[in-house]
Amino acid sequence: MRRRGGGRHGKSGGGGRRLLIAAGALMALLVVAGGATAGGAAIYGIGRYNEIAADVVPAEELIATFSRGGAQIYDRNGELIYEFVDELSGLRRPVPLSGIAQTMIDATTSTEDPSYWTNNGLNTRGLARAALENLTPYRGALLEGSGGSSITQQLAKNIYIPREERADRSINRKIKEMVIALELTESYSKEQILEWYLNSISYSGIYTGVEAAANGYFDKPASELTLAEAALLAGIPQSPALYDPLNPSNLASDRTIALGSAAKLRQRTVLQLMVANEIITAAEAAIAAAQPLRIRAARVDIEAAHFVLIRVANEIRERFGDDALNNAGLQVWTTIDLTLQRESERILEKWIAKNEEQTNTRNGALLMLDPKTGEILVYIGSRDFNREDIEGWNDNITASNSPGSTLKPFTYMRAFMEGWGTGTGIMDTPITYIEPATGVAFSPRNPSGDYQGIVTAAEGLGNSLNIPAFKTILFAGVENTVDLLKQVGFTTLDDRGYGPSLTLGGVEVTLEDATIGYSVLANQGIMRGQEALVPHDPDERKLDPVSILKVTDHDGNVLYEFTGPQERRVVPSNFAYLPTNILSNNENRCITFSGCGASLNILRPAAAKTGTSEPFENSRKIGETWTFGYTPDLVVGIWAGNADNAPITNIYSTTIAGNAWREVMIFAHDYLKIPVSRFKQPPGLVELEVCWPSGRLPSALCPQANRYTSLFAEDVLPRNDAERAEAEDTWWQLVRIDIRTGLLANENTPAAFVSEEVRLVLPPEEIENWDGYTDWVLDNDLLRFVAPTEQSADVGEFLALVAPVESSLVSGLVTIRGRAFSEQFQRVTVEWGRGLRPESWVRISSSLVPVPAGDIATWNTLLLPDGAYTLRVVVEDAARGRLVTAVSVTVINGEEAAEFDTAPRVSLITPLDGSVLREIVQITGTALSGQLTFTHIDVGAGFEPLTWTPIAQLTRPVANGLLALWETRTLEDGVYTLRVTVNDRVFGRSEQRVIVVLKNDVQ
Repeated sequence: MRRRGGGRHGKSGGGGRRLLIAAGALMALLVVAGGATAGGAAIYGIGRYNEIAADVVPAEELIATFSRGGAQIYDRNGELIYEFVDELSGLRRPVPLSGIAQTMIDATTSTEDPSYWTNNGLNTRGLARAALENLTPYRGALLEGSGGSSITQQLAKNIYIPREERADRSINRKIKEMVIALELTESYSKEQILEWYLNSISYSGIYTGVEAAANGYFDKPASELTLAEAALLAGIPQSPALYDPLNPSNLASDRTIALGSAAKLRQRTVLQLMVANEIITAAEAAIAAAQPLRIRAARVDIEAAHFVLIRVANEIRERFGDDALNNAGLQVWTTIDLTLQRESERILEKWIAKNEEQTNTRNGALLMLDPKTGEILVYIGSRDFNREDIEGWNDNITASNSPGSTLKPFTYMRAFMEGWGTGTGIMDTPITYIEPATGVAFSPRNPSGDYQGIVTAAEGLGNSLNIPAFKTILFAGVENTVDLLKQVGFTTLDDRGYGPSLTLGGVEVTLEDATIGYSVLANQGIMRGQEALVPHDPDERKLDPVSILKVTDHDGNVLYEFTGPQERRVVPSNFAYLPTNILSNNENRCITFSGCGASLNILRPAAAKTGTSEPFENSRKIGETWTFGYTPDLVVGIWAGNADNAPITNIYSTTIAGNAWREVMIFAHDYLKIPVSRFKQPPGLVELEVCWPSGRLPSALCPQANRYTSLFAEDVLPRNDAERAEAEDTWWQLVRIDIRTGLLANENTPAAFVSEEVRLVLPPEEIENWDGYTDWVLDNDLLRFVAPTEQSADVGEFLALVAPVESSLVSGLVTIRGRAFSEQFQRVTVEWGRGLRPESWVRISSSLVPVPAGDIATWNTLLLPDGAYTLRVVVEDAARGRLVTAVSVTVINGEEAAEFDTAPRVSLITPLDGSVLREIVQITGTALSGQLTFTHIDVGAGFEPLTWTPIAQLTRPVANGLLALWETRTLEDGVYTLRVTVNDRVFGRSEQRVIVVLKNDVQ
């Protein structure tokens, strides 16, 4: 053994004297135990001593291999969260002797070894007593008496004798212990030996070493122990189980050491020994014995269990090896803030408990990140780590679950990279998609089950509409979207066979990955954190969130320190900003969310996205709900569901996850004193005029009234005229309209009745299976703008005018000849109107008799001024509807022409065809004739009313004035036909009809 210099109390003798003492001791043991001769025993003792001493390695080398104690885990503010325990060594916290109160040193030496400071390492008096008790047969069984070990002998046993041999009460073990004690005393100072002893002795339970015991029982360092506390601790080693302060028999109800308990009696014994050794006075002992001692809880209760036991523990093992967690005496400062952690736990528990019974949601998880550093501030893996009924031990932050709609922002971001802007129009109409790999048809539906018609990208994302998101990923490309998801942080997308349902939740992701993805949005495309200790796949993220700020060893040396985040730009800032621009604007949520998402309002600029999963095959049952949201300073992701995947019911994404998210975000920003900040628009974005409803760049045909602005990334804008043409709107087109029917002109429509008009032509494949198309057109006041989808029927088989012919000159009494019949004929009506595009028609005749061939009616043109007129014949058929043919003619009666135009005339100014009306409506226009008998104004439900309800009746003519006031609130909302009929004594009736929509429930 390497020799050392002396300490404060010097040495106990030279090598020769030590050898004689050892030989004497060994000789006594051998003679009494085995009957050997004194001479032989002495010779054997010297040889045995040398043999044992030769194998004794320096104590500091051996101690260096022992556990330094489990890692102490702190929050970022230095509050202890948990301490890992080596199940063999207990809770160790080595301290120097200078860090131990003198009262503890004195109490220990007085109790365990009163001659410690002067003896040679052996308690001679105790050894003699033990030898007598243990080695003489007449005093009892061999080696079954009391012990006589000095402090140095106990240290020798603790560090040199293997644990499994310590209970062995053999002569050989006792001899080995004595030799080592003598060698230790020769080689080290008394202070060093006592320091090692006090740091290695068990104080019952998990506490090994005086520092661990002082903190564990009294919540203070060993340097601050009082006399009463030191006396209690010093008495424990004699019988740790009996004197354990946490033994219920030793504790009163207020957690003080009970009077009369074994621990209290043992404390008095220690104090008396200190008095006997003249360390303290009897009065001091009495005062100390009378002091009540309150014992703290058994150990530090663990907080943030999933964070500490899984995430931090794994990182410690990765950085410092498997043994470091329990044996290296590490101090670990983590990133979480316990105040934030506890309040977030309280909030999450509140919302789960409030809704648990009605929703069957029994668990939840929450992750809070600082996007500027990548640090984890809050980590709640489950509602309660210790609850078996909810499988609370499962870490739902790293568990894979169906994400519902929470991947949609990244889908839209990918579409923005392909050329879309926030105002791009998407048809929210039925779609059926056939999976190429399986041939299975899939038809997505919106949460409400209805269709919005056309929405902008901002409205589609903000309102989390499923069909627009589905069509968005079809445009962006599924593989492109998967690649983007991997770039922003998702690590569970290991199958390239995903379909477009991925964006609706048709995949499994983790709360951790998704929160990282949203932190990239908060950082405008930058990921921050630390290099992944366990690398992800090559095409996945390279950084992970930061869990640990600093690690020191048991001597305070810094082994690791987080000096700042690494960062990687994974998405250009302009593209990353576009989803944020949408999700931070409450106006984009008004279709789906009550109060335009008021439940997600945190009183400062924030972006938020919710999600509800339906992961069960052939079922609409809900699996979990989510909410992710962020400001420039904080990102919070919340999952609410069941760890055993039991479905939940009667719930919205805001019921638990959304409400908890809002409350946590408000508290966190206030607690951290984060000033209000806005999302700054980065360079590379431009606001352009686009055409409603396609959201594409306006063409020359796009009406000025239908133009609005959309935000684009400059990278995707057209760079030349050819690309500009490709990006222009094509939904507003010149359309050939048959003015006789209002339908599309066909190839046989006479040129005189073809009108080229700018109309809205929606993609046929988008509306062909949409039953609500007509209602949508009417609801949006589009009837006069939308191009008809049907052509005028080719009516030649049933309806034709033989005379007069197109563009002919007529006069006098004109015989109208041709055919007017059909398979399910109901009525034939002949009418004329002024000009080539009449606004109203005057009836010539109406008959219930079909005309296969011959005269249909007679028209008296003498009553009319000369000029251009249109003559039309209408056949009403039960199956085909209205069949119409017409010709334009010129009336030329010369001198016999009527001097004045006295024929009935109807022309409505308001309302226009296709108008949406509310409350009281003014009906204005012209209704007059030469011999007016009455003007009727009435209304009927639908496009072809079967019955009519009067609104007003006039007997006076009106020219460009008020015809009537119509109180619409007495009618149900819907489509109506408004009819104005003028009756003339000579000419008969003329009428005009307009289709209107009543919407009194819309404010």
